[in-house]
Amino acid sequence: MKKCLDLLIVAILLSLVAHRCLAADLLILTFDKPSKPFVDSSPSNLLVTGGTKCDGMNGKGVKWSKATPRSPAGGGYAVFDGGSFLTVEGSESLVLLSDFTIRFWFKSPGIDRGVEAPFGRKYQYRMHPLRLGGDAPNDNLDIDFDDTDGGHGLWTYWLGGGNPFIWTDAGTIWTFTDNRWYHYWLVREKGIMTLYIGDEQRIYTLIGDAKETRKLGSPVAPVQIGRIYPFLSNVNLCWFGALDDIRIVNEALHPTGGCK
Repeated sequence: MKKCLDLLIVAILLSLVAHRCLAADLLILTFDKPSKPFVDSSPSNLLVTGGTKCDGMNGKGVKWSKATPRSPAGGGYAVFDGGSFLTVEGSESLVLLSDFTIRFWFKSPGIDRGVEAPFGRKYQYRMHPLRLGGDAPNDNLDIDFDDTDGGHGLWTYWLGGGNPFIWTDAGTIWTFTDNRWYHYWLVREKGIMTLYIGDEQRIYTLIGDAKETRKLGSPVAPVQIGRIYPFLSNVNLCWFGALDDIRIVNEALHPTGGCK
């Protein structure tokens, strides 16, 4: 009898975790359907469009791939050529007022744009896989890799051009652009922003945390997938590499809580 009761309790707990992991999805880009890979499969069903002009480069469009090595999420993934990007229409649902989670798989060998104008050393290697909101400092949240301005390999900042933030130490540039899959995972819970990075084995490292209770995101500004636009007028700092399983959830889900 006790064994049956224990099994029932475990089943209930697993059911609660599963429900929690699936609840309140605001944006889901899994890139798993070859016929329509760039579709938001969340209840919001937001319009996703593509662009092919970025940093003076005429891209060939974001491509769908199922080539190995795939991300641990499985299925297909999106490939960005450094001159192409996706945008997701603005929505009231993407205004983050309290708890939320942003997570996605990424893989990149890095990029070297040279130091000629308009880039210079400041933007030589820098890339942005995702941007939420419109112009800083009103409602933006930016994710920045390989920032030569201090040598930070990962710099997540919001409501401004770099501060407040959570980042890796100086001297960590190229830490996560070694052409392996990593899992970006940002959580806000009860006013505390916490950032984790996971590896291909889903072993997660705490990058840091910061206090933030203000609104993030815009009801009208598109979510940028693969560039920073419109914050910097002369450069877009487009992503070169792969992205997969992009999710924005209106709930605080930590990687240690059973959601992968």
